[in-house]
Amino acid sequence: MGDKDNKTKKFIEKNRIFADVFNYFIYDGEQVIKPDDLQQLDTTEIVLNKELPIDKNSVKKYRDVIKHWAIKRDDKATYVLLAVENQSEIHYAMPVRSMLYDALRYANQIENIADDNIKNKKLKSSEEFLSGLLQTDKIMPIITIVINFSGKLWNAPTALKQMFHNFDERLLKYVKDYEINLIDPVAIGIENFNKFMTELREVLLCIKYSKDKEKLYNAVKNDKAFEHVPNEAVSLINTLTGSKMKLSKDKEESNMCEAIEGLIEDGRKEGEKIGQFTALLNLIKSGVITLKQAAESLNISEAKFKSELEKLSLKPLN
Repeated sequence: MGDKDNKTKKFIEKNRIFADVFNYFIYDGEQVIKPDDLQQLDTTEIVLNKELPIDKNSVKKYRDVIKHWAIKRDDKATYVLLAVENQSEIHYAMPVRSMLYDALRYANQIENIADDNIKNKKLKSSEEFLSGLLQTDKIMPIITIVINFSGKLWNAPTALKQMFHNFDERLLKYVKDYEINLIDPVAIGIENFNKFMTELREVLLCIKYSKDKEKLYNAVKNDKAFEHVPNEAVSLINTLTGSKMKLSKDKEESNMCEAIEGLIEDGRKEGEKIGQFTALLNLIKSGVITLKQAAESLNISEAKFKSELEKLSLKPLN
């Protein structure tokens, strides 16, 4: 799982891919967020209770990717924090996990502002000393998007209230909910993939059809974008889906249409091979032929025949 996590993080960290995520989710594919307006931030979220020893009251978590976005309008700028959590496996406590990350980042902002106010002796009233903030101080909003890279339909809670046992609705209405922003490729309609403007589109589409290579090939065979997919994206697809698509050795991009076609052909050959060995195995078990005769029919040794049975996950001979 570590390789999956490392590769998805490296992929999403690219500003143009990261911008593509948020432009798809927030702006329906409109190119509002520009890669050049994004700045990478430290992914460590930490809040310390200064009144107690650091090792007892430190809260430290690591986000996957978080960036600072400057929205420029009329020579002025407002700022938003954007974060992505990559899930190579479905997480059943994602609402709480995502909420904690956001809360820690809000707390960090308040702590930083308060430290600056104290350092520069800006605090005057008792109310200001209580929080460390001036009435005019503001913090930046945080938007976190979860991407499901597992290849399975997300079947975990997408909101905090979905994690509670059923109880009195009169009480529940006073419990504040927290919903995650989820990109789940298996649930995305095929017509919506064109709202992605980078190779993230090809990665997510391959994840959507990772369980059925025939459907995948039908979806991409007339799609010119799949003829020129960066090798890094193809490598990520292989890691996430268990595929073995060949990467171009002399170019920085590969033709995935040809690669998928090759996988389908390999699958057909593997199926024929399994059928062949299964039939011979049944004949051996029925006493019709011997192991030696079965091996000779394929021009291989008896040891090789047994080895192939194991590779194909067929029940070995006694």
